[in-house]
Amino acid sequence: MPSIDISDDLFVRLQKYATPFVDTPETVILRALEALERPNGRAPPKLAVAAGTLPEFEAMHPPNLTFAKVVSALWNGQPVKPANWNRLLDTAITYAATQIGDLNKLRRIVGINIESGQKTDEGYHFLEDVNLSVQGQDANGAWRSIIFIAQNLKASVEVSFIWRNKAGAEHPGKAGSMRFG
Repeated sequence: MPSIDISDDLFVRLQKYATPFVDTPETVILRALEALERPNGRAPPKLAVAAGTLPEFEAMHPPNLTFAKVVSALWNGQPVKPANWNRLLDTAITYAATQIGDLNKLRRIVGINIESGQKTDEGYHFLEDVNLSVQGQDANGAWRSIIFIAQNLKASVEVSFIWRNKAGAEHPGKAGSMRFG
């Protein structure tokens, strides 16, 4: 993997755009490049795979997201904060619930365990805005449900992430992104 040296002044500038304990210089640079490659709101061109870099991944055929930490996320163009897999899933479910009134239809669209009302055992958490309880998911399960909701409701989703440096991570220490819609 190539390594670069940057000045102390540039490092301080990068820190202004970083989320402490989340971002690395690489993830901040990745976000800056994404912004630069989106003139007039258009999606950036697909990047070819270069040695030591990762392209944008196919949202419908994602990599293994085990140990992948969300750096930033958008649902229908709106930032999801704080960004993590389950918060993005909650945002998608809340959106779906506002579009679909029937709980049984909603269950088919969401594809994971949801209950009407408040339930906090068995890994559920409560979404007060829509009076639903949702069972938490790992990163892979959350992304499957997010994409399923986006497909069915013609919504858009974007996520940037970085794999932790852990055994079992598909690309330890590397960043990636996916988008749909």
